[in-house]
Amino acid sequence: MHLIKKAIAIVAITAGLAEAQITALVDTGAGGTSSIGAPSLFGAGSTGCSPQPRCATDFNFLGARFTLTQSTQLDHVDLWLTGGSGGQVSVVIRSVDPARNGLPGMAASSSLGASAIYQQTYTVDGAGAAQWVTFSSFTPVLAAGTYWVTFEPVVGTGFNRSAATGVASPLERYAYFGNENIGYFDLTSNDAFGVRVWGAPFAGLTFGTATRSMMTGNPSGPFDTISGGEGKALDYHWIIDLAGYGGTFAVGRLTAGLEDSSIENLNGLSAGANASTCWSLYWGPCASAGARGVAYRTFKNTSSTAKTIRIKTVLHGAYYTGGKTAAFVYVLKQDGFTSTIGTTPPEQYLLQRDGLGALRNGDGTLSLANLFPNSVLAMSSAFPGFQDGVLQSIPMQTGQFTVAPGGYFVLLFDVSAFSQNGGSANFGETMTPAADFIIDESGNPVPEIVALGPPAPVSKPAASITLTPASASVAIGQAQTIVATVRDANGAPLKDKTVTFHMLSGPNKAEPGALVTDANGQATFSYSSPTAGTDQITATVKSVTSNQVSVGWTSPGLLDHIALSPASGSIVAGGNQSYTATAFDKFNNTIGNVTSTTTFSISPNGSCTGAVCTAAVAGPHTVTGANGGKTAQASLNVTGGASDAAGPVTSNVTLGQNAVAIRVATTVRASVSDATTGGSNIASASFSVNGGAWQSMLLAPAAATTTQASATLPAFNEPGVYEICVRGTDVPGNTGAAVCASLAVYDPSGGFITGAVQFASPAGADRANPTASGLGLLAFIATYLPRQTTPTGALEFQFKPGNIGFKSTSMAWMVLTNQRQGTLRGAGLLNGNNACQYELKAWDGSFNGTDAVSLRIFGCASGGDRFYLLPTATPNHSLLMLRW
Repeated sequence: MHLIKKAIAIVAITAGLAEAQITALVDTGAGGTSSIGAPSLFGAGSTGCSPQPRCATDFNFLGARFTLTQSTQLDHVDLWLTGGSGGQVSVVIRSVDPARNGLPGMAASSSLGASAIYQQTYTVDGAGAAQWVTFSSFTPVLAAGTYWVTFEPVVGTGFNRSAATGVASPLERYAYFGNENIGYFDLTSNDAFGVRVWGAPFAGLTFGTATRSMMTGNPSGPFDTISGGEGKALDYHWIIDLAGYGGTFAVGRLTAGLEDSSIENLNGLSAGANASTCWSLYWGPCASAGARGVAYRTFKNTSSTAKTIRIKTVLHGAYYTGGKTAAFVYVLKQDGFTSTIGTTPPEQYLLQRDGLGALRNGDGTLSLANLFPNSVLAMSSAFPGFQDGVLQSIPMQTGQFTVAPGGYFVLLFDVSAFSQNGGSANFGETMTPAADFIIDESGNPVPEIVALGPPAPVSKPAASITLTPASASVAIGQAQTIVATVRDANGAPLKDKTVTFHMLSGPNKAEPGALVTDANGQATFSYSSPTAGTDQITATVKSVTSNQVSVGWTSPGLLDHIALSPASGSIVAGGNQSYTATAFDKFNNTIGNVTSTTTFSISPNGSCTGAVCTAAVAGPHTVTGANGGKTAQASLNVTGGASDAAGPVTSNVTLGQNAVAIRVATTVRASVSDATTGGSNIASASFSVNGGAWQSMLLAPAAATTTQASATLPAFNEPGVYEICVRGTDVPGNTGAAVCASLAVYDPSGGFITGAVQFASPAGADRANPTASGLGLLAFIATYLPRQTTPTGALEFQFKPGNIGFKSTSMAWMVLTNQRQGTLRGAGLLNGNNACQYELKAWDGSFNGTDAVSLRIFGCASGGDRFYLLPTATPNHSLLMLRW
């Protein structure tokens, strides 16, 4: 079933790194002695602010940026402070990368993130004289690079002291963060305060993660992404096709404490890879997918004696209809690892050698040992061949090796997976330390072997998985959402857990597909069925299995459209025409006669009683039937009778804002005139929202042939693109045609939209080259960052037949609706120099049951409108995700 290879030789690892002296890595010199004009640190309870009770929540943080030229273990931090009130202060190490920790890497401010590389809280007195205040035993281990050290008083402890300026050697950057800010801001160069950072460098300290995800064939691949890096404690990368083709993801993680183990306070590793194709087999040909996850960390023998040890791990996983997996554990010389990689980014060096074709083999040729020819001290490998559909675990252990007193070594985990033709290799969270992770010759734990690098979150094992709803009855063609909630033994939700969903039986039976839990411990997927029947579904996380739920699909489906009969007709003025309304689902199955529940109307004049319509004015008329939000029309020609004046003309419909946040009101204005259609005064004007009830508007002046109409629109509670229409009625009672404008209502805290789409662009879409047709490539991602009113992201579009290269430069607004439709509006450059507007629409399985996109490039500085792709289904070439 499987094979484990072990290195048997016992080898010694010497202390390749000399113990370094604790030195001042950063020393600005002391500041002044006065708090006047100095940046202040304070928490709630400050007596210097008013009015109360606002002071109860006041706070102000300070930060200073510093750079380490080599990996270092810090020892303590000093801050020059004047006197004041004592209290508690958290000393925090944060990244310069806003995506990780929230401090600005450039001049612009950035929101403070919730995470930190390291932090420790201290109680500080309010000594009166200006002096160095020492924060002792501050011992994070940091890779070479640039960091922020921030001083953050604990709100509610009453801390209030100032960092006096005037230091001899100011740092390049200083920052402040207060409750009046939306993030950290730069201080001026005159506000440089005194900071000293002490520590001992570790030359060549190594820790990091790397992942690679690949997919080719369907959907529109190939996709191939490498991520991770030196000093990165967690990397998770995935490509998931929610339309049903499959997905691939990889994980590399540094962990504190061991999952599935009672051992605490021991920094370990975990790595994994998952590849699955064709979650819903009726979608057509399958993709080929592969993934690889790597994690590595330096370990040190902190004792004064040599230690002979071995490393023990566990590999978890399962195959479904075939797959390939290879797993490796390496013990490497620390200096050999560092010098071999050199200046090459570790994630590139470790993962770029083997592509999807190599992962297909799933054998020993994937070994990274030959990348470090003289540095491999011990290793273990496994190439499992599990029974199909059975989750199993393989124990792995290296040969013995000896670590000298104070000696170092690098431990490297490596897992890869490959699948094709509807198969799945589910090893997404798979190689973890065994309960007896590091043991001596007698099998006893060796606590003196300590992992170096930053602390990382404890990864707790899953204790339960709950699928909801337990049962559902859904009409075919509609979407049903299944939610898996993963919790630990204490009932707390677990993030970043790989949930494998199993379609056991039913019309949509398919091979398992995997998703990853969010911060609420939930993994969610939605799907629909074109066929009646009942699906049985379960989910697993490693050996933990959920409850079984059922989804029953009924036929016919829900109302999708109606039809009127007769479709066309003719009557003399004052005559009658009877109509019949029939309902259908999206697959055109007949639901039945719905005439009695359909509301009929006729325009431009006339009336309907029940299903019988009449008109006294000659000319073409349109009869509309409405039922359940669906409408259908029939034409009716009226002959004979007298003519009548037309209704007033509505124009210049404008909105106070073209885009507005939810729960924020705005206005609508329009011009209404009967000057060219009869010359009567305007009697009234009204507006409607999305075809709803007409509501009255104010007129100014009130009695005139031409007037201005205005109204305040109510605040909208749900995001969407709303159609606001205005129409007028003259004194004789003629109502003019409605004129509409679109209002984008967005949720600034709601989700993201992302996709990579390949589609066939038809002739006529490219307005400058109407005969051009062929392949178009579109990629996009957008989200609202915290407290931002415009979205952030990227959009690129390539259409070689029309020589179009378009890239977004800014985003105006984004709307995600509960109907799984997203709209994104912004501006960009066409072929690098032509400024244009763009509007992207994306349907996540909601365009007649499939994914679709629409793209419009318009309003260009030169050339006017350039490209307009009407809504185009992409069931075989899409990677789309909408979240809110």
